[in-house]
Amino acid sequence: MDVAVISPHRDDAAFSCGLLIVALLRAGKNVTVCNLFTRSDYAVTNIGINPEAERVEGVSLARLREDKAAVAAMLQCATRLSCTPGRLTLRDYGWLDAPLRLQVNSEYVVLAPVPVEEAHAQAHFFAKHLNEWAHFDAVMAPLALGDHIDHRIARETAKLVVPAERLAFYQDLPYAARLSADARSRETTTAFSGPNSQSWLPSLMAVEDGLAMKQLFALCYPSQIEPQVATEIAAYGADLCGSAGQAAELWFAQLPLQARLQAACRQA
Repeated sequence: MDVAVISPHRDDAAFSCGLLIVALLRAGKNVTVCNLFTRSDYAVTNIGINPEAERVEGVSLARLREDKAAVAAMLQCATRLSCTPGRLTLRDYGWLDAPLRLQVNSEYVVLAPVPVEEAHAQAHFFAKHLNEWAHFDAVMAPLALGDHIDHRIARETAKLVVPAERLAFYQDLPYAARLSADARSRETTTAFSGPNSQSWLPSLMAVEDGLAMKQLFALCYPSQIEPQVATEIAAYGADLCGSAGQAAELWFAQLPLQARLQAACRQA
């Protein structure tokens, strides 16, 4: 089973799907993280960023190193319980993230999102370059909770390219943790708009050592988040299952893909 995780930015897959990725690897499945908007000048701190480099180059290289550290951490966690884990691959597309693309500050991309029509138009443009997504057995795409422009484009592109029977959606973190339950429900419903909107079924996957893993993966990105955000991400995962030391991730898929992914995770 070959699974793609669509990551709008380098940290989104690790923040939101780290436990799922580890479970799939433990079960011997292959996972490809597809990083879309990898050219960036956004950083919360300058940790790991070469001060002598041009800003976009310095930030983008630092984020690549962070992504590779997260991959190493996930593979290490997978190897602990599997002698022959699956393969984890990074596939980078090198596109400009929203602040650079739109020439706006980073707050704008969430506080003043582009109109729905424009997001759809951009998704159609990107979809022309992403036919390979349709060849994966399963594709995990963001729900775009929090309404970040790049996440919306990633979601709509996946809906255009990937057949619904092979498409699943994950909750975007840390955005999901900052929304009320009602807001998460409304935005999830928006993501599934269409004739088959009722066919997307939730799956909650709890992992025994998930709390520590969620925090470990998030801390691999020090240029992007303060340490307390890693705690926030882990705490949200812990709240989903309510058992000490455990954490969970919530994702949605149609049958029979839901059953196939659940079976793969149980093999871990």
